[in-house]
Amino acid sequence: MEILNSYKILDLIPYFNNDGITTFSKRKEGNFDNPDGVFGAKYPAEEIEKYLTKGILEYNGIPFKVNIEGNDNLICSGQKIEFNNIIGEKLYILGSSEHGSYKEKFIIEYTDGTIDENEWSYSDWCQNPIFGEEVVLNTVYRYNGMGIKENLNPKIYLNTFKLKNKSIKYIYLPKKPTMHIFSISIK
Repeated sequence: MEILNSYKILDLIPYFNNDGITTFSKRKEGNFDNPDGVFGAKYPAEEIEKYLTKGILEYNGIPFKVNIEGNDNLICSGQKIEFNNIIGEKLYILGSSEHGSYKEKFIIEYTDGTIDENEWSYSDWCQNPIFGEEVVLNTVYRYNGMGIKENLNPKIYLNTFKLKNKSIKYIYLPKKPTMHIFSISIK
């Protein structure tokens, strides 16, 4: 965990299981929207780098750690993310969906044994938001499975959740492999 401007930024690299952001020179690698297939489209690292300062993206004062080399996002497949007793009032999750827009539930378990179930939704990465989530990144193109630029506008969205301001033990993610997480911060 990294602390920046009183925000706690989770280290998700151990949980990342997908490479969905690639550079021009590696544009035939990576696979955001078809991880079980041979070919898949991906976000352009060059566009995302414009938003980063030393790997940190800041949106409305909220810092997020965004990785653009190697595995850079988490495909939701029922993972349990350990929070190591972090306390906060708000949970900020950067992510997007592919092959459609989806709503799912995730569970927050606090160290006192209480749980919260939250509805969580992300619009398709190449569409405008339909669930009211905020657009944090809006790139002007993506690389398709063959590495060719496509003039679509892939996005990364922000969902915000209220917390109980007590110690968090785990977050349990849904089993929805078309939903992806890039970063989580807590205030």
